[in-house]
Amino acid sequence: MGAFGRGDSLAFEQLYLRHKDPLFGFIYRSLNDRHRVEDLAHETWLGVINSAARYQPEAAFKTWLFSIAHRKLVDHWRQQGRWQDVASALAARGELATVREAPERLENQRLSEELLAQLPPAQRQALLLQQQGFSLTEIAEISAAKVETIKSRLRYAMAKLRGLAGGAHE
Repeated sequence: MGAFGRGDSLAFEQLYLRHKDPLFGFIYRSLNDRHRVEDLAHETWLGVINSAARYQPEAAFKTWLFSIAHRKLVDHWRQQGRWQDVASALAARGELATVREAPERLENQRLSEELLAQLPPAQRQALLLQQQGFSLTEIAEISAAKVETIKSRLRYAMAKLRGLAGGAHE
């Protein structure tokens, strides 16, 4: 990214080729609307281009890239009136979670798009970022949330998915 910021267009091409598929998959699994996904992916890459000169490598490029995509998704959900902050909802119900162990990993398992679509956006985002291989700290950074909030989102997402999956077999 530093080379691209200094004007090396081949550096951008390498970044794009390396990250375009995981980024597209992340956005697609978040929205499942190919037209809007393409728009958001395009907007994310425009954000990279527009920020190239100001880029500060405080985190891995992939973390920074997915942060941009996350913000684009949140903006989309807000425009659609579908964004709700899960941490606030849990706090209102008195269910702030204290998680003693890391949430279950889903690396070797593909979740049904139908089940994922039933999760609140913040939970779905945390789970999809975890599947992309991001650590809890990186997910928190991307989501502009605390690590404990991410743990809660993942815990509630897993509980809901287990409940949904259990109900699907009945």
